[in-house]
Amino acid sequence: MSLEGWSIRALQEELQLTLTDSKVDRVFQHSSTELSLEIHKTKTPLRLLFSIHPQFARVHLITQKRKNPPVPPSFCQLLRRRLEGARFISVEQPDLERMLIFRFSVYDELGNPDEIHLIAELMGKNSNLILCDREFLILDAIKHVPSWQNRFREILPGRPYQRPPLQTKQDFFAWNPPTKDKDLSISVSDWLKKNIDGIGVPTVQALLREVGIEEEQMSAFLSEEQWNLLQHRMQVTYENRKAGCLYQTELSQTLLPFAFSTGSWSPASSALEEHFKQIEQHATLLQERNRLSSILQAAWTKGRKKLFALEEDLQQGKDADCYRIWGELLKNAPEPEVREEEIQVTNYYDENLETITIPLDIRLNIAQNAQNYFKRYSKARKGEKIILEQIEMIRAEVKYLESVLMSIQQTEELSILSEIQEELIQQGFISAPKATHKSTKKKTKQPSKVLHEPLRLTIDGVQVSIGRNNLQNDDLTMELSRNSDWWFHSKEVPGSHVVVHTAEPSDSMFELAAALAAWFSQARSSSYVGIDYTKRKNVKKFKGAKPGSVHYTDFYTLYVAPRSPDDILLLNKGNHSQQGEL
Repeated sequence: MSLEGWSIRALQEELQLTLTDSKVDRVFQHSSTELSLEIHKTKTPLRLLFSIHPQFARVHLITQKRKNPPVPPSFCQLLRRRLEGARFISVEQPDLERMLIFRFSVYDELGNPDEIHLIAELMGKNSNLILCDREFLILDAIKHVPSWQNRFREILPGRPYQRPPLQTKQDFFAWNPPTKDKDLSISVSDWLKKNIDGIGVPTVQALLREVGIEEEQMSAFLSEEQWNLLQHRMQVTYENRKAGCLYQTELSQTLLPFAFSTGSWSPASSALEEHFKQIEQHATLLQERNRLSSILQAAWTKGRKKLFALEEDLQQGKDADCYRIWGELLKNAPEPEVREEEIQVTNYYDENLETITIPLDIRLNIAQNAQNYFKRYSKARKGEKIILEQIEMIRAEVKYLESVLMSIQQTEELSILSEIQEELIQQGFISAPKATHKSTKKKTKQPSKVLHEPLRLTIDGVQVSIGRNNLQNDDLTMELSRNSDWWFHSKEVPGSHVVVHTAEPSDSMFELAAALAAWFSQARSSSYVGIDYTKRKNVKKFKGAKPGSVHYTDFYTLYVAPRSPDDILLLNKGNHSQQGEL
């Protein structure tokens, strides 16, 4: 999310009011793109975050501390020398540019009053944080921009600071509709974004939605009345804006500087903190999901290759009878005068007594070759049992990995991924994290516990539980369910365990529980999914089985369309409403 000019104006208004009569206590740099100032104001500590992330560049107050590297970077050390103890004067936004200039009152090396400027440029991949003196001479920047990167605007220590080039856009309060061919040939949304000062994609989308104009509609096809409606709506939204606040719409969960549709106002910093917290959590979720998936995908591929090799070995074992026959035929064959790589003999085990060719090792005589084939036959027969056991074990492992991959791909919670990681550590697919310090005492290994309970829903007054990973599946089925409960699972594909905690569910409950089991399975995208269901007492777990792996008997099968928990609850609520009306 790139902040619009008017969104930055809301931030400027809030920060100007909040930071007045404050001073900088500490400076922390958390990464190459983030730092924060710890600010003191009348016994109330404040934390001001600066981020120049290419996608999430922003400045706002935060409530939670962030982790710091063990050694502060050089830019952080400079800010500590120059800013710690500085008093806040003002924060300014030139025009509606995507930048903020913070002015601080400081004392120079001789103890004379001085001023210093901290400039936050919030311009996507070109975002930067620059420290300048009173005369706007650059002291340093968090990101240097030499002449070979930008020959018009160097950002290096000792260079005079130059503002980014001004954009030739029309004033937000007074603008004229397009008249040139190049402007009339683009969509109205593109024209507004390129030509109206201070607004970006979110505001343009919300504005067009409010007045009922399609985003892709060509500018040339808008009537004069529609252009006037757009201008009038912009004027009304500005008059209704709340200084220092951003508006969060319920429709798209987007932060806007103006009120559109339905939503609520929040102080700019708190709204941005919560918004970017969700974005960061989602990014972390995707990162962890991809990391775990790549590990499991590699293990799955390795298991499939091993399974293929074992099946080939098994097939060779099944073909081992030919070794015994060759040995018997060679045992009765005469020794040739000259040793060769093969010999032709009559196959007395064939009804037609056909002649066959038997490969020979020229280093051995006929009797030794016969003994060699007998040994190969004996080894193949003995290894067949071991190979079958290994194939069964590898197949179970591959099936287990598929179930874990399904859980990883479907989860939307970091806590569930943490449980899955713990499970994979227990199973040996991931190494346990190393201890941060050594201890001379030998610690007893504590059994791992499920961190979160299974997902629970109440449908028609009956509780339905859903395991969201294999540890939860085991805990739900083997510990939290009664023998009289009903158990559901997708047929022949990985999926979650679903338990209906009642001995006598209604017919509709069977269908809803099966629909949930279909949703929490690998076949979620299918039109219809086969779901096996049985009494919980018919579900067993064998000793040494993988997490989530069970065996069940006396089951029935129901074919249903997958349905999400939200759909199920909405349907159940609607049914209750209709019954009440009747």
